[in-house]
Amino acid sequence: MIILLKIQIYQFKMQKFLRIYLFLLSKIKQIPLFQKKNYQIFIILGHPRTGTSLLHTYLNAHPQLLSLNEALSDNTNLSTLLSPKPFFIKAIGFKFFYEYIKNEDKQLILFNLLKNWEVKIINIKRKNLLRVYVSLLIAEKTHEWSSIEPHTKKNKTIEINPLECEKAFYNYKSLEKIVDEFVTQSNAKIIEIEYESYTEFPDLYNYKILKFLGLNPIKLHSLLKKQNPESLENLISNYSELKEYFKNSEFESYFE
Repeated sequence: MIILLKIQIYQFKMQKFLRIYLFLLSKIKQIPLFQKKNYQIFIILGHPRTGTSLLHTYLNAHPQLLSLNEALSDNTNLSTLLSPKPFFIKAIGFKFFYEYIKNEDKQLILFNLLKNWEVKIINIKRKNLLRVYVSLLIAEKTHEWSSIEPHTKKNKTIEINPLECEKAFYNYKSLEKIVDEFVTQSNAKIIEIEYESYTEFPDLYNYKILKFLGLNPIKLHSLLKKQNPESLENLISNYSELKEYFKNSEFESYFE
C-alpha cells in the first residue's frame, strides 16, 4: 500500500513537472529571437477524432518544432501562418482536416502549399470509422474535445441513427478519396500513421516522424489521455440494432 502511494506521488510530481516544462517550451517558441523562415513545413492530415490532437501535442514537445494545431480554423492567410520564427525552429506545421477540402479558401491553401513549397505530410488514419463517429458524437454531447484525464465524463452513452451513421461512413471515405488523390498527384512526401498502432507504440512512431521531418529524434511527451477506452457496446445504447443494420455490409468489421 505504501509503495503504491509513493508511486502515485511520484507520478503526480512528474505530471506537474511535465506541465510546467511544456508550458515554458511553448512560451520560448514565441520569443521573436533572430527570426527566419528556413524551416520544414508539414501538415497533419486526417479526420477529427483520429489522433490528430495527440500527434500535435507530442510533436510540440520537441524544442525545434512548432505545431500550430487547428490554425486553419480561423486563419487562411499563408503569409501569417508561415511567418518568420525563432532561429531554433526547424519545422512548422498545422492540421488539415479532410473536411477542409470543401472550403474554397482552405482548399486553395493546400493547393498553394503543395505547389510552391516542399511540404511533408503526416497522414494519420483510424481503421475503425465507427470509433471516429462515436468519438465525435460523445464530444458533441459532453463538450469535452480533449482531456488530460481519462474519460472524465460519466454520462457518455449515445444512441446512433443507422442511416446517419452510414451517411457519415460514406462521407469519411469520400473525403479521404478526394484529398488522398489530390495529395498523391502533388508528389509530396508522405508518412502514413495508423491511429491504433500509434497509440500503442507512440515512441516508435514519434521516432519515425521526427526522422521524416529531418529532426533529431528525442523522447516526446503528451498530457492527453484517451477519452473513450470503453467497448463500443458500452458506449452505444442501441449497439445490437446498429450491428444488425450493418451486417454483411462493407462496414461490418467496425463492430468489435
